[in-house]
Amino acid sequence: MNGKTRLTKEEFDAEVAHSEKMVAIILEEIKKLAVKIDFQKEKVLSDRQIFIDYFREMHVDERNDWLQYEHANLTNYDMSQQKLRNLSKQLSSPYFGKVIFNTKNREKVYYIGVYSLFDNDYIPVIIDWRAPVSTLYYECEPGEASFTVNNDVKQGILTQKRRFSWKDGVLASAQDINLPSDDEFLREILSENASDRLKVIAASLQKDQNRIVRDMIDGVHVIAGCAGSGKSSVAMHKIAYIMYSFRKKITGRDSIVVLSPNSAFAAYISHILPDLGEENVTTMTQEQFIRDILDGKDIEYSGRDNSVERMLADTDGKLVEAVKFKNSSLFLDLLKKYVLYYENHCFKPVDIIYSLPESDGAKEFRIKAEDIKYLFELQFQEKTLAGRLSSIADLLIAKNHIFDENTAGEIKAALDNMMPARSFKEIYRGFYTDEGFLESLGEEYAETVKKFPDYNTEVLMFEDAVAVAYLATRIDTSYEDENVFYMFCDEAQDLSPVMLQIIKERYGRAHLLFAGDIAQNVFANTDDYTELIKNTFSSKHFKKYELNVNYRSTKQISEFAKARTGRQNEVSCVREGGEPEVIKVSEMEGDVTANTVGELNKWLKKVAESDYAMCSVITASDSESKKLLELADIPEMPRGKVHFLPVYLAKGLEFDSVLLLNVGGSMVKIDNELGTNMFYTAATRAMHELTVLE
Repeated sequence: MNGKTRLTKEEFDAEVAHSEKMVAIILEEIKKLAVKIDFQKEKVLSDRQIFIDYFREMHVDERNDWLQYEHANLTNYDMSQQKLRNLSKQLSSPYFGKVIFNTKNREKVYYIGVYSLFDNDYIPVIIDWRAPVSTLYYECEPGEASFTVNNDVKQGILTQKRRFSWKDGVLASAQDINLPSDDEFLREILSENASDRLKVIAASLQKDQNRIVRDMIDGVHVIAGCAGSGKSSVAMHKIAYIMYSFRKKITGRDSIVVLSPNSAFAAYISHILPDLGEENVTTMTQEQFIRDILDGKDIEYSGRDNSVERMLADTDGKLVEAVKFKNSSLFLDLLKKYVLYYENHCFKPVDIIYSLPESDGAKEFRIKAEDIKYLFELQFQEKTLAGRLSSIADLLIAKNHIFDENTAGEIKAALDNMMPARSFKEIYRGFYTDEGFLESLGEEYAETVKKFPDYNTEVLMFEDAVAVAYLATRIDTSYEDENVFYMFCDEAQDLSPVMLQIIKERYGRAHLLFAGDIAQNVFANTDDYTELIKNTFSSKHFKKYELNVNYRSTKQISEFAKARTGRQNEVSCVREGGEPEVIKVSEMEGDVTANTVGELNKWLKKVAESDYAMCSVITASDSESKKLLELADIPEMPRGKVHFLPVYLAKGLEFDSVLLLNVGGSMVKIDNELGTNMFYTAATRAMHELTVLE
């Protein structure tokens, strides 16, 4: 039996009639909701005016009641607006699948879509793709099948599995499919342009991807996948699935955190969750994550992309070596030793002598330094340094029955004075200069540390800023975020051991998901990221998934990228295409000649005349991108635009056609291993066409 079966005219006409009913229900829901929203808006405005008019006459309790009442009304208004947006999206493509499932002679028909839909009797007529019964569509063949609801296995016979395509809200085609993965439908979707592909992604989830989406969430999970395997998309689906399945535990926007590799990728994925039915997620880049920790600490530092730019300009390789060191597990181990050393040497306890008001009896009391030292080193040793001082102060004040605020303040101030007043930048400087600490490391490690300082610059490199942020998490007040239920981190191969440790300190109580590809490491990390994650979160359950099918690039592009960079990983592709084109333009390293610009303009003219919507010129450095953009003659793009990006900003993105600039080997000159990673990453951004200028 082949993978699909065309419907008869009668069957298709019946599906068209059903689709028209669903569209009519959606239109009716939109009308009713529009009336409701108008009423809610008028109600909010009217109540707000009453509150303003009678504000002075209200008691405090009445004001608080009114504010809570208004907050509830605004929340309901926002929810109605969100539902209206979902219905508007659903109108163009109400559902994408259908299954008929028989259990004990009872036949049930389920239509499956991105959003659920209910009729006037509140009976579901379209099932959310995340509902348990949707597993029948994603994972089962016609015949004996089952799905699980609340640990209860539903057994039966799957008699029909059908997929649908829509165009402008009208049912365009319908076909019965007989296999868990409809490869022809998948190829049809993958052949579309980059701007269209993610809109139908829930309809094309593959069996192995769907199992990751619906698998358990406890502990730490890693999706290790090749370029184009859908790692990020699967993760977004999993987040949407979690938000659907754990509604009661996800109480606010800060319950789900997505850590993106850069702002370009964050913008790129920003529409995926709304398209999957969810919006309430906090998204941040690694730079924003570190900035939040260092806020108010008077630390100037550059972004991570600046490290790549500086490495590209490095002529003797010393900077590359330094960045590799600061992205290594050894660097983290030495920082941990430094924290312990600092804790044991920074605090200098002395006796505290204080007086109480005469009305309380005795005039003078003494708290012995040895008692303070015991509390600091033993009783509160699990806390940060700042946390220890606060806990010691609270204990001493309570134990000595001190109720006078001035005296309590004197004790707190005395404890603070036992710690040196040093900025975090100065504390970090001590890592490289404190002779006692360096001596404690031994000669070999001491020489390694002294070889790579960057503390003397006014603006720290990003790797040094991450180190300072780690010190802050260990020394300052706790940065642990107990509100986060689930965290996803993309491009995990780019996370340094120090960054991972900070993530653990902050989100250690959350369930965590990481996605990465070791072949796309462009930030000089030296560790196996999956083992690093496993070891960092050693107390948590760990599970690794592997995805080895490239759904993005054609077989020719994927094989070309592997061959040029010496990759041995087994990757399969689902589409064929043309061979990548390599054009020789110059023998001069990094030289943008008239010949280069001429070939660039030919390529721009070609993609402008195509149906492509998303195209990109990818370079090694930002300076190369800006120079090419300045020199290029960019024609009008009817369907989209051309992006000029360095490879580290193109990570995670995909484009219909890519022009890769590697003139004089500029893409690979930075460092042999790192350079091949950059070339591989850049080449595998291409979906349909790849051109290389060398």
